[in-house]
Amino acid sequence: MSTNHTVYYELRDALAGEGCAICGLALRGLRRYMEGLAYEAVNNIAIRAELRAARGFCAPHGLMLREVRSALGTAIIHRDIVGAAMGALESSGGGSGGGLLGRLMGGQPRGGGALAPQAGCPACAQRRKTEEVYLGTLAARIADAELRQSFDASAGLCLPHLRAALGRCGPAAFGQLKAAQLGVWGRLAGELDEFIRKCDHQFAHEEIGAEATSWSRASLLISGHPLLGLAHDEV
Repeated sequence: MSTNHTVYYELRDALAGEGCAICGLALRGLRRYMEGLAYEAVNNIAIRAELRAARGFCAPHGLMLREVRSALGTAIIHRDIVGAAMGALESSGGGSGGGLLGRLMGGQPRGGGALAPQAGCPACAQRRKTEEVYLGTLAARIADAELRQSFDASAGLCLPHLRAALGRCGPAAFGQLKAAQLGVWGRLAGELDEFIRKCDHQFAHEEIGAEATSWSRASLLISGHPLLGLAHDEV
């Protein structure tokens, strides 16, 4: 089976899961990356240099590394980063007031302070590579009957990934994805309305159904999964 076919079927299958399919696929890719780093590539010179330059992972991906539960791998990685941060701090020039603080915290133009990251979070870069593969396939194949049917029955995309997907669509695919997502949101809006109604004491006696989790699902579908570290305005 070709890589293109594999990506297509992985995307189709992910649409049958909970939440945004792109979030799910990106999370799977990141967990594999973190496991490989902590257990196999912890002594890779190039990767260690990237992590030193980045001053470690961003907060969501630092948490993901801890969840791998490789105490030794995590210790080795962070000993290296702590050493780099110590060296940056020790080599910082003297000064007084806001000037020194600004240099340390990255107040120089382009974030050039001694303690500021000198490169982006490597896990964020890995996440973007994974997203690009599946977003491109979604944009190219959303008109396929099988994929469109899977999307229509899914939870749709989170807002950051929807923006990214629409930005990769031609006119026809844009219309297909727009219509599919509006259908998904229409169902979600109905569930939220029903949940809100049943929270009224007048209707508290009514049995609550699938709408019970609508508030939680809506939060994830607006913001994206918290472990991905998606920027609110990311495209």
